[in-house]
Amino acid sequence: MSMFRVFAACLIAALPLAAQPGPRGPVTLAHIHLNAADPDAAIKFWKDLVGAQTYTRDGVNGVIMPGAMILFTKGAPSGPSAGSAIDHVGVKVPNLLPLTTKLEKTSFKVQSNKEGDTILIDGPDGVRVEVGEDNDMYMSLQFDHIHVMTPKVPDSQAWYAAHLGARPGGDEKVTSSRVGNAVVVFTAADSVAPSKGRAIDHLSFDARDLPVFLKTLSGEGVQVEASAPTAFLTDPWGVRIELGQAPPQQ
Repeated sequence: MSMFRVFAACLIAALPLAAQPGPRGPVTLAHIHLNAADPDAAIKFWKDLVGAQTYTRDGVNGVIMPGAMILFTKGAPSGPSAGSAIDHVGVKVPNLLPLTTKLEKTSFKVQSNKEGDTILIDGPDGVRVEVGEDNDMYMSLQFDHIHVMTPKVPDSQAWYAAHLGARPGGDEKVTSSRVGNAVVVFTAADSVAPSKGRAIDHLSFDARDLPVFLKTLSGEGVQVEASAPTAFLTDPWGVRIELGQAPPQQ
């Protein structure tokens, strides 16, 4: 890796999530929340295998990478992420070989696509992680997308556009939307379980003016469970969403 790439990677990784590149809409991704029977073991998986860094927010332990933060609640999930409304989290690395070599020494189930440039890992507590190879990236690890399963892809995209300000994701190969600074990929599934209680429990977004945003959602007919300092809602197809107040802009 050239010195320029090293410098760029260090610079971007050092930025707060809210300050990193990416369009900003009514909301921005704050974190992805997982349930883990043993949070320390889950964090070790993300740190030692995937390459994320440990992080703590408001007393909750987790990991961080350019583009996303993942936090953990202690408690065995009711089921794996596969089969639920939030199927998996996608990340990118510049080279898959170091990761696949490490995975060969573990008991985690790994699937590879035909091209060999993407793998699916069923990690601790059944959390599914997609890792894609991108030889042009500067960083050693980067968040890529959240993968949602839904019986009605067009309706799901329309709901996220109407209520969370989502825009088309810009990828002709997949059906995706950009929700703030996060790409959400939608895939059709006949039946999915709600994400609440599963390995990937919910997605957390921050709004610039949370009270006003919650009032707007209520006016649009969205049922919100408000409990300061955050609120929760569930999309019509089972994705649980937490809403919080965005920190002041620097």
